[in-house]
Amino acid sequence: MKPLFVVSSLTAIGALCAFCIIQPRKVTAYLRADYMKSSIKWPSMKIVMMEWFPTYLRGMGVMGLMVVVVALADFLREFSK
Repeated sequence: MKPLFVVSSLTAIGALCAFCIIQPRKVTAYLRADYMKSSIKWPSMKIVMMEWFPTYLRGMGVMGLMVVVVALADFLREFSK
């Protein structure tokens, strides 16, 4: 894999996870508005309407950020050899 692609992809995913941690209510509001506009209501997407969804989003953001940090550290360790 090309190093620039891997690093930039992990950085973008990390930024998204950080935004979910810092601003979960904005992300939730966007997802709820998108769900309400959608003509296709998938049953699994009802999760965005739950009152605990911002907390869930923040938790998944923390987990995703930890995965990104570990993957980036592992990639940089292997690439620097």
